[in-house]
Amino acid sequence: MSKITVKDVHVDQALTNLSIGYHPAGMVAERIAPPIKVSKESDSYYVWDRPSAFKASASGIMSLRPDKSEAKEIDFGLDTETYTAEEYALKIIVSDREKDNADSVLKLREGKLRRVQDILLLEQEIRLSALLTTSGNWDGDHTSDPGNWSSGTPTIEADIDDAKEQVRSAIGVEPNVAIIPAQVAKVIKRDSTVRDLVKYTHADLLINGDLPPRLWNMEVVIPGATYTSSIEGATASYSNVWGNHVILLYVNRESPIDAPNVVKVFRSKDWEVRAWREEKVRAEAIEVSVIQDEVLTSDISGYLLADVLS
Repeated sequence: MSKITVKDVHVDQALTNLSIGYHPAGMVAERIAPPIKVSKESDSYYVWDRPSAFKASASGIMSLRPDKSEAKEIDFGLDTETYTAEEYALKIIVSDREKDNADSVLKLREGKLRRVQDILLLEQEIRLSALLTTSGNWDGDHTSDPGNWSSGTPTIEADIDDAKEQVRSAIGVEPNVAIIPAQVAKVIKRDSTVRDLVKYTHADLLINGDLPPRLWNMEVVIPGATYTSSIEGATASYSNVWGNHVILLYVNRESPIDAPNVVKVFRSKDWEVRAWREEKVRAEAIEVSVIQDEVLTSDISGYLLADVLS
């Protein structure tokens, strides 16, 4: 007779204090594109003429008024653009039998709901990334391919300065946000020029290797989201949502309506969770939805540095 082992006196079962789950992380969409609440799913919005906003005489005396004369009258051009919001929604089913038999550690309803929300947020991230990383969406003077920053003798700071100056000359203010994807940030932090800059301003960051929260007078936003890019049924492979691009943006979170933000989200219906009984299948249906449109509203208020790791 064989000896009794530990396995003979223990029946394997799911741990009651542990389950393994994966969630998309590092999403930045609503940080760089604050939503604007709108009442209609489609409508027009006003766009003030840019040249007239900067129209002043080279001598600076257009506004000079001689005594007993009227002030010079000026006006500003105004145009309209449109948005069309779409509904994005997903649902999931939780059957009565699933709920009755699920281990408590799974928190089945909450776990399924969170994963539906994750997918919707991830798709929003993908749409916004596609909008901002497509060169054809930008004014021709506001996108360039600076070459590979991970080889040769990169001129990272000079490339950033040139991009900032292009934005300033177009709208009068420099971009205040830099989107630097995680894999690009790892290359930038190893650049000797950048390391010297960080050493004298944020020496503590050299310990954990991060980029500072502000660099080149811009807020540094480091997205890290990935998505399953393989076709269904194939071995899973994953891609970075934001690719190998660096994007400089002017973002005004205090007054997004009138500000020349690069991108705006027109949201006619906020995030909503609905639940109802599906009696025929003895289950609860849970749906998450949002109605919005993401629009690149100013192709000169930012700059796309494309494929910096190509």
